[in-house]
Amino acid sequence: MKSILVTAAVAGLTIASAAACSSDNSNETASLTPESAATTTVADVSALSAIKAAGATCKPGRRDGEFVCTLNGFEVTISDTGWERETNARALACEGGYINPSFEVLTNGSWWAATDFDRDLAAVKSALAEHGAVGDVELYCPKGSTP
Repeated sequence: MKSILVTAAVAGLTIASAAACSSDNSNETASLTPESAATTTVADVSALSAIKAAGATCKPGRRDGEFVCTLNGFEVTISDTGWERETNARALACEGGYINPSFEVLTNGSWWAATDFDRDLAAVKSALAEHGAVGDVELYCPKGSTP
């Protein structure tokens, strides 16, 4: 059922994108075959949706848009927004010495996920990827912002 919904959503996005990018030439049409829908990837799968699909239970976190989830016995803090927007705040926290300069998070540039232990972050990366939210491990502190 999930694959049908994702394929339908991708098909809708593809058709909408094709319509938005089409020229004024009324002879041109956009077409979508099942093969092209099946090979299209959805880049913005919600990390929160993916971790819930992996079996985590979640509750609202301390900040707006942040959630604390429990997956396989450990806590994961997830935010589906704000990674780029929070660059200045992250830099200030790192420059002030409030964050360990080697602290790592999982991110795709939009959402982010953090755990207390690196070994748990690897498990989160795998669980999220299995459900369509692919990210990379990066340092929390922006380049040049450590004390």
